[in-house]
Amino acid sequence: SSLYFGTQKITSKTEVYHAETQKYVDSANENQEGPNFVQVTDNRGTESGWTLNVRQNGQFKTAEDQELTAAQIRLTKGTVVTPSL
Repeated sequence: SSLYFGTQKITSKTEVYHAETQKYVDSANENQEGPNFVQVTDNRGTESGWTLNVRQNGQFKTAEDQELTAAQIRLTKGTVVTPSL
């Protein structure tokens, strides 16, 4: 999913910004929204497991190229959804 935090004013205080819900179009071409997600598809059939790694190549910056120092993204309360076959 795409993480969108809206437009925020940068301050000298520690702030927490929550990403907005994920907006998408369903199979019936209807607009929907739901939680942000990461999707991994493992078609090997071995159930040998996998690891998800994320890398950010630099800090967040404004449109004017001002750096937001010490910014972090945290994904919490994750769940695994496995469809029944």
